[in-house]
Formats: sequence, structure tokens, C-alpha cells
Amino acid sequence: MGDQAPIAQSRKLPLRSSFVYNHTITPAAPEPSQTTRLVVFWLVLILLVCGFGAAWSNHFASGFHLADKNVIVTNRAIRSLTNIPRFFANPLIFSARPEEGQYQPLLSTSFAIDYAVDRQLDPLLFQIESFLLFLLELGLLVLLFRVIPGGPSEHKWAYAFSGVLLYGLHPLAAETVNYALQRGMIYSAIGVIGSLFLWILWPRLLPAEFVLDTPRVPKNEWDLFRIKLRPVLSNWYRRIIGLPVPFYIFPVLISMFAGPAAVAFVPILLVYIWLFEPEMKWLRAIPAGVLFGVIWVFQTIVVLHLSGPARIPFLSYIATQPWVVLRYLAAFIFPFQISAVTSLAPFPALWSPLALAGYAALAVFIWLAMITARRAEWRTVSFGLWWFLAALLPVAIVPQSEVEAFPRAFIAYAGLALAVVRAVFILLEHLDESRRFYGRIAAATLGAVILTVLGVETYQRNDVWQSDETLWSDVIARHPNDGRALMHYGLIYMDAGSADVLGARYEIGFDNLMRALKLLPHDPELETQLGIACEQIGRDADAERHFKRAISFNPSYAPAYGAYSEWLLNHLRIDDAFAAATKAAQLDSVDVVGRRTLADIYVQRGEWANAVRTANDALRIDPDDPSAQRSLHVADSGIAANENTRKLAETDPTVDHLLALSVLYYQERKYQECINSAQQALKLQSNLPEAYVNIAAGWHAMGKETETIAALREALKLRPDLEVAKHNLAYELENVPGAAAAH
Repeated sequence: MGDQAPIAQSRKLPLRSSFVYNHTITPAAPEPSQTTRLVVFWLVLILLVCGFGAAWSNHFASGFHLADKNVIVTNRAIRSLTNIPRFFANPLIFSARPEEGQYQPLLSTSFAIDYAVDRQLDPLLFQIESFLLFLLELGLLVLLFRVIPGGPSEHKWAYAFSGVLLYGLHPLAAETVNYALQRGMIYSAIGVIGSLFLWILWPRLLPAEFVLDTPRVPKNEWDLFRIKLRPVLSNWYRRIIGLPVPFYIFPVLISMFAGPAAVAFVPILLVYIWLFEPEMKWLRAIPAGVLFGVIWVFQTIVVLHLSGPARIPFLSYIATQPWVVLRYLAAFIFPFQISAVTSLAPFPALWSPLALAGYAALAVFIWLAMITARRAEWRTVSFGLWWFLAALLPVAIVPQSEVEAFPRAFIAYAGLALAVVRAVFILLEHLDESRRFYGRIAAATLGAVILTVLGVETYQRNDVWQSDETLWSDVIARHPNDGRALMHYGLIYMDAGSADVLGARYEIGFDNLMRALKLLPHDPELETQLGIACEQIGRDADAERHFKRAISFNPSYAPAYGAYSEWLLNHLRIDDAFAAATKAAQLDSVDVVGRRTLADIYVQRGEWANAVRTANDALRIDPDDPSAQRSLHVADSGIAANENTRKLAETDPTVDHLLALSVLYYQERKYQECINSAQQALKLQSNLPEAYVNIAAGWHAMGKETETIAALREALKLRPDLEVAKHNLAYELENVPGAAAAH
């Protein structure tokens, strides 16, 4: 046995030596598994980028909708960059309607910059900027998900990208990004994500020293320059990361001026500290809470002051919000009922059945968030659930004009995406080695299917936002009993009916208005639109009835008075039209219809200065209004003619020129000057009955009946067949007490 041991060793040593020698000289081929992983990685990345681009490829065809009309399309304030300081000082110019004012000056500034680029309201430019901001938000979200504690480091990038894809392809993102006004929500999301990222990163996750790779021995001037530069940069780096400046505040601080939703950062930050930094002193978060809280309270006061009456009563709004939270959660899981306009009505009482169901569902959700917070590996899931609730909190406690709007959940869905993806990775990690590979294949397959479905739905939602017709058609398809949706859809068809020779579209529009009337029997806006529709088809009696009903339902509804004034003017009821148009202008500072009606009436009366003023007021609101433009042109011509009349009467005071000046003074309500000019004409020619008629008109306007009758009698002495004198004298004798007896 002793003789065999050395022989065995002598046989093994050459083999071992030969193996080492071959391994050293011949490069090892790449392992197939590494090559496969590399190919799969790039293939998946390319597919995801292409899929994301395909889902959003039709976004850029979207137009302006809903509140965009007042905030962007008809808002004159965004047409000039000189108004940027005013955006920060005057919330009334946020919209063309002051009652829709908001303190979002950065949002108005971005709209003004978009308009300044090409000097026209091209929706494409607005949509491009919104999408670029959305991409910036997604990039920041990847970085944030990567640094949030929880989970093995080798999977951090995987579930960071997975969560952002789930969020970025969700149809609710399309509901926000396509709506130009909701750019403020994107700004808010960027602020929340950016600030939370800085809170986590700065300076705790930054390297202690500035890393600059430099050689120990310089070989050229560039190496020498880097060696000298390294201590300088290191010194500045240490100073910067050591500054006692709360850098995390700045992203939210900036975005707060674009949208109040950014205040959600405060409760999200508090939850983060509670879950991941329990040893952290809460005092560090106080500056953010105080600063952002003050700005948010100011914005809330502004909004409630301007549009308080249009807001839902507080208790009714609060009772509905738990149910709304449940609907947002359901839409995240099953996003096929997302709509641009909601049909959910506020609950009448705190104890309404659906309100109670909302309380119970919210309690279960909070319980789930509390349970997942107890274990370290599930803490990220808990944080995502709390993020969802915290992001909805600010808008849930301040009554809005609608109880539900899906873009309000835009920031909240980022938390749900984080929670869902992290939960999936945890479940995969709990599988044993034999099942983990197949589990990952199944999860990847299911994830691909889900992302594909979401991408297709996002593409379809982008299509919905391309025009008002597609938008309201989708709303009606989802909410067939929504009266206001039927009304807006009908108005779109009626507006397009003028280009329809057979009138089929107009009939469809009118039919939708009548269907809406059954659902909204006391709505002043619908009654006004029905009055306009009936006027267009010659049903005058029905038109006036609808106008009067609209006014009776809401005596403060300016559009009803404006539309009625136009109808009255078309039917030559001048005094009634003037009263209705004046009321419309008084009730609404941006009412165009009433002002252009007043301008038309002033033109008919020859009151050129009033016509110019009123027409300019209408054009200030709508520069493209053809009726106001026409009235302004006629009034300018009338003023020019009047100036010519004055000049002729002064330079060449003939009988005709003095009589024309007399008429001009009467139109300008300068009655004594009217009488004086006519008397000057009589000095040149004493037998002028027209001069006495003008004098009588002046006396009548001044309330002097005796002088009026005397002047008319003088006119009839000179020309007994002068009809205007005979008619006016008969009127005076009939309406002035005692005049007939004296005659």
C-alpha cells in the first residue's frame, strides 16, 4: 500500500499541471448562460421600448377639451409672456372665467411659453411638452424605486423598471397626460418623486469622497491636470454635501406653483420616516410640512373664495370619498371603466349605504397596510399602500365641484405600482430553488400579458382624447344616463349640423338634447341650449319658453340672459333685448353674447361711443367674434361720419349741415345742443319744419311737454302734411295730462 501512494500522486500531478497550463493559455469561452442572459436582456429592453412607444404613439393627436377651453383657448392672459409676473400675483387670470381661478402660476407660465413658440394654439406643441414631462417623471420614478429600502439588491433594477412600466402604461396615465390642463398634476408628481428621492439619497447614500480616477504617476499633461484638480473637487464636494440646506424641499416647492397636489409629499414623507427611518427625528420633516402646508392652505382659500358656491357641500363630499378611493383602487386593477367625466353623484348623508361600504373597504385597506408594515421584507409593500392613501388625502378633504376625477389618482397610482411589483418579487423569492425558475417564467409571461393589455387600453384612451366628439361619445358609451354628457354630445352634433345638407347630424344633436332634458329637468344650461336650438329650427314660441325657464331655474345664470337677448333683438324687441343683454354683462365679466348684443343695439341707436366700448369689451374676451368685429367697424365709421358732420357744421354752417349736427347731438343725448343747432338753422331759413321737429324731440327728451307741443305746432303750420310732426303731436296730446283740453 505504501508503494502505491506515490504512484497515485505522480499520476495526478501532471494532470493538475496540464489543466492549469491549458486554462492559462487558452481563453475560456463565454458561458452560454451569460450570453443567453445578455441576449434576453437586450431583447426584452427593445421590446419594452417599442411597446411603450406604440402605446403612446397616438397621444400627439389629442386636442383641447373640457376646462382647456377657458384656461388655454380663450384665455387672453397666456398670449403674452409679459403676463408671467401677473400669474404669480393674480389668480383671477388663470382662466378666462375669474370664478375658475386657481393659484397655479407655473402652469400658466408653461402655457404662455408654449403659445409664444409658434404664436398659435396648436395642441401638438402642448401635448409634446406634457409628454416630455411625463417621461421625466418616469425616469425619476425608476431612480426612486431603486433606492427605496427593501428587497435584495440584485433585483432592485428589475422591480424598479417593472413598477414604472406598470405605472407608465396604465390607462389612467393617458387620462392625465392627454388632458392639457392636467399638466399641473405631472409637475406635482415630478416634485413629489424628486423630493423623496433627494430625501433618501442626499447625503446618506452619496460617497464620502469625490471619486476621480487619476494615475499615480502622470504620463501627460492631462494626467497632471487631473491630479491637481482632484483635491480641489474633493474639497468642494465635501462642502456641498455637508451644507445644512434641505435640498429635498426644492422640487416640491417649485411644483407647488404648478399644482396643489404636490402637497401630498408631506404625508408620504411622514409614512416613509415611520416605516424606514424610525430612529430619524421627525423635526427634520417640519420645514417641509410648514412651508408646503402654508402654500396649500393659501391655494385652497383662493379656490374656495372664487368658486365656493360651485363646490359640493362638505359633509356630502366627505361621505363620498371613501367610496371614491375604492373606485380608484378598482380602476387600477380593472382599468376598462376609466372615463373623462364621472357620473358618480355625491352621497346625501354620512350613513348612506354606499358611504358605509366605502368606510368598510377603506378600513380593510388600512388594516392591510398596517399588517404589511410589521415585517421588514413587506415594508415596501406597506409604503406603497400608504403612498396611495396619502396622495389622495389633500383632495379628499377639500370639496371639489365633482366628487371623482381619475387624474386625481395619478400620483397615488405610483404607490400602488410599487406595492404590487414588490409583492410579486417577494412571492417569487419565497419559492424554493426547484420552482423559482418556473415561477419567474410564469410571472414574466403574466406580466407581459398585463402590460400588453394596459398598453392597448392606453392606446385606445389616447384615441378617445383626439376630439370632443370622440371624447363625449366615449363618455356616453360608459354613462348612457348622464344628462350632461348627452347635452355636450348633442351640442357637438348641432354645431356640425350647419355643414350637413340633409340635417341628419342636427337631428341627432337635438334628439340628444331632448333625452338630456328627461334626466336634467331643471338645468338652466340645458334649457338655454334648447332655446338656441329651437330658434334655429324656427320654433320661436318654444325658444322663448326655454329661455324663460332657464332664467327662472337660475336667475344668476348669465348665458341664459345673453342667448335670450340675441333672440329678442332678432325679433325687434329692442328694449327687452337691451335689458337682458345688460343683465348678462353684469352677471358675467367674460360674457360675450350679451356684450355683442349691446354693441348691436348701440349701433342701431347711433350711440357710436357706447358701441365701440362694448364691442371692444366683447373682442377682449373673444377676439374672433364676427358680430363684435362688425359692430366695431360700423361704430368706427359712424364716429368718423360724426366728426365729419361737426367739421362741416363748423367750417360751412349751412342749413343742411346744422340740421345734421342737430340730429347728431340728439343721438348723443346732448339735447340742449340739439335744440341750439336747429335754432341756428332757423336763423338761416325760418320756414324749416324739420328744424322744429328736431327742437320738439329735444324738448321731449328733456321732459318739457309744453315746449314740445309748441314746436310741433310750428312745424305743422309750415307743412300740415308732415307725418312725423302729426304723429308726435298726437302722441303728446294723448299722453300728456291736460294737453288735449288746452288744445
